[in-house]
Amino acid sequence: MFAILVCATTAWSQVRDQELLDRLETQLDALSRDIAQEYLDILESLQDVIDDYADYMTQTSADAAAHRVEGVERIQRKLQEKVYVDNPEALLEDLNSAINDIKAIETAHRVKFNSNSPSCCRLGRSLRKELVIIAELVEDYSEKQSDRVLKRDDTRKYLEAAFQYLAALKQPKNSAKLNDEVRQALEALKALGLDDYIIAYPDESEPPEVPELPELPELVEPPEAPEPPVVIWEPRTGKFAGRRGAEHEAQGQVSVSGSSLPIVVENPSGDVFISGSSSKTITASLRLEVAASTHAKEQDYIERTLLLVAKEDGQYTVRIDLPRLSDHRTELINCVLEVSVPQANPIDCRSAFGKVSISDVSGNITVSSSNSQITIERASGGAAISNSMGPVELIEISGDIEVKNSYAPISITACTGAMVLENQYGPITLTGSEGRVEIENTGPIEIMDHDGNVTIDNLYGAVDAENIRGDVIAKNGYAPIRIRDVSGSADLENQYAEISAKQVGGSVSIANQYAPIFVESLDGPVDLSNYYNNISIDLDRGFRGGSTISNTEGTVNVTVVQQPNLVLSVYVERGNISSSLPLTVKTRDDVKSGELVLGEGGDRLEINTSGGTIIIRGR
Repeated sequence: MFAILVCATTAWSQVRDQELLDRLETQLDALSRDIAQEYLDILESLQDVIDDYADYMTQTSADAAAHRVEGVERIQRKLQEKVYVDNPEALLEDLNSAINDIKAIETAHRVKFNSNSPSCCRLGRSLRKELVIIAELVEDYSEKQSDRVLKRDDTRKYLEAAFQYLAALKQPKNSAKLNDEVRQALEALKALGLDDYIIAYPDESEPPEVPELPELPELVEPPEAPEPPVVIWEPRTGKFAGRRGAEHEAQGQVSVSGSSLPIVVENPSGDVFISGSSSKTITASLRLEVAASTHAKEQDYIERTLLLVAKEDGQYTVRIDLPRLSDHRTELINCVLEVSVPQANPIDCRSAFGKVSISDVSGNITVSSSNSQITIERASGGAAISNSMGPVELIEISGDIEVKNSYAPISITACTGAMVLENQYGPITLTGSEGRVEIENTGPIEIMDHDGNVTIDNLYGAVDAENIRGDVIAKNGYAPIRIRDVSGSADLENQYAEISAKQVGGSVSIANQYAPIFVESLDGPVDLSNYYNNISIDLDRGFRGGSTISNTEGTVNVTVVQQPNLVLSVYVERGNISSSLPLTVKTRDDVKSGELVLGEGGDRLEINTSGGTIIIRGR
């Protein structure tokens, strides 16, 4: 009768928990319910990972002390105490602490066993990667600033009840591991015809169900670029259409005594053309055209326009002072400033609503502009450019380069020096250049024939890099990363879009989620991980170093094109192994494993999957 009492109590507890949960759920508004459910899904995933860890520690008592992770056990205790129910920040902190604890264990074992990937750490690595995924989910969730809703009393009570109900659902599965005496009691009850009073527990020999692929979140559409302002130098329409305004020209010059003082060039509304020369004189020319309701007003505007060319306050100044347009019927049709400067002086250009062209100078260049088309050519002192809603093009520039733009392209060609490029919703192209590059963007990025290390932080635009003589670090989201012919290492991270890497001479580290990974012609070592999608790797050249591939709910395709000297070790939990090469597969419970020696053996490639398939083909 003891077994009947336990089962009935468990069932009644589940019914009461369900009733409480339903009642609390009806008290939440739709937004709070969605926020709570999203967080509950994260907590449930974490609980599954912690349960797997607890089972491992119980079943492998001999190795338990070596693999005990204090940070994970701290999370286990706090989950039981419901500490995280309304505190995702505390959860994220503890997750990061646990991840660091596992890394410390892995580092100690690498030293102890003199191996980059000791087999004893295989499950620890899997645990770390699962915790990293959950930490990223918590971090993304926290960025939505949902803590105010979580801390509300009704939401917190709902989450506590939901978490208690989930624990009750798992209780029958845990109770299935009854001792022999209780099993004998159940058999006796069956013999007495009391089957109806016994709750059937799931058969332990059956593999657990593979979780369904989560729905992909809706892609965040980048905002549309704002409409550019009315460009005031365009031809007139309406009343003044067909008639030219009054034109005016002015010149000015000043001698330059040295190359240390900057030359500041200002045009508040129009084109600026600056060219370097061997002369020691600054020469400026202004061409102006204005239209108004009367010729007298046009002439008045011209007379109040000033071109200043002078030395003042520790700098040389070339500036256009334009009268304020108080009459909406007065239009500035054209305002062009051409300046010839000594080559060596620094240039500081300030403008708006026009073209900016600077060429053949050796001093440092600074441009502050907006709504401008900027072109700089043949300069050797570096450049710092700030613009918006207009293209920026740099050609044959040497020295440090910094460009900030938005809603328009940045193009760098044949430049040399450290580069920092920042854009929003506009493409960035870099061709035939040299130097360390840091790029931040929300748009397409293309780098071709570059000599130097490249770091990219991007969203919403494809990243393409080819023929890079250096290292590549790239992070993206919602658009592909494609690299080819990289002499150094590659560290790539993406989500919801593919990653492909071909012909990489150094180490390769790739992490992706919900989209495939394709790699070939790698020298190794590699560290590839994916979540809910496939990994494909071609072993088509010599492969060096200890390497790992891990996947969750996806297929790993390995094609052996040219046999390297490699030991291929495979491990699958809740999945299958298929090989056209001679591979002996061992099965224990729901775990399959095998080892394949390619060539003369040597370095190791370990492949681990959970809920997926490993396919090995020879070609």
